[in-house]
Amino acid sequence: MSNTVHAICKHRRVGRAVSKTVLLLMADFASDDGTGIWASKPNMAADLEISETAVRDAIRHLMAEGIISEVGQRKHQNGYTVEYRIDLARVSALPVTRENAPVLTPASPAPLRQTHPTPTPPAPQDLRETQVNHHRTIIEPPEGNTPAEQVTRKPPKRASALPENWVPSDRNLADARSRNFTDEEIHEQAAAFRDHHLARGTTFKDWDAGWRMWLGNARRFARPAAARNARARSAHDVMLAGFQSAALRDRS
Repeated sequence: MSNTVHAICKHRRVGRAVSKTVLLLMADFASDDGTGIWASKPNMAADLEISETAVRDAIRHLMAEGIISEVGQRKHQNGYTVEYRIDLARVSALPVTRENAPVLTPASPAPLRQTHPTPTPPAPQDLRETQVNHHRTIIEPPEGNTPAEQVTRKPPKRASALPENWVPSDRNLADARSRNFTDEEIHEQAAAFRDHHLARGTTFKDWDAGWRMWLGNARRFARPAAARNARARSAHDVMLAGFQSAALRDRS
C-alpha cells in the first residue's frame, strides 16, 4: 500500500461513490508512482462487498475520466489478470473534497513513519525482505529460524476466481480420462463446472484440485441416479406386462 497515493485519491472528488471506493482499493495495491495494480474483478467485488457488475462499471468510469488506465496483463495458472495504473497527475488535478483537505502531489509525498528509529540499520543477515504488490518491507525474523530457512520459505498461495474463459487443460483432460469419462462427458462436465463456479463466484487456491473433486462427485452422484432410473424402468415394465396380460384375457 502507498500512503501517498491513497492520500491523494482520498481527498479528491471522483463523481461517483462506487468509483471512489474502487479507486481507494486500487490505491491500496499501488506503488508510490501509481503502478503495479493487479487484482481480479471478482476479488475486488468480494473485498468491497459489492457486485462484480458494479466493479466493472466503476472501472469503465475511472478509465473514461482518465484516472486509471490498463498497462498490461499478468499471467497466472488460471489465465490472466489485467494490470492497472493510477494517473497521479490527473487525480491531483481533480477538485478536493473539502477546503481544509491536505494537498499532496507525487513530487511531495507525505512523510512515512519510521519503523526502525535507530540511525544504524541492522545487519543484512538479521533481516528478511519480503515483497508484496511491489512494496518492500523489512521484517525481523522470529527467534529459532535461520536466514536460510526464511529465504526458501514460499509465500502462501492466494485463492482466486475461475476465469470466465476457462477450458480444461491437458492435465484436466488426463484426470477426466483416467476416471473413464468419454470426450462427450468431459465436454458436458466442463461446461457444468464452469457455469456452476462462475455463477457462485467460487474461489479456490488450486482449481486443478477443484476439477478433480468435481469429477469424483459427478461419478458418485451418477450411480444413485442410474439405479433409481433402472428401478423406475423395471416397475414400468412390470405394470405394462400386467396390462398386456389382462388385455389378452379379455380377448379370450
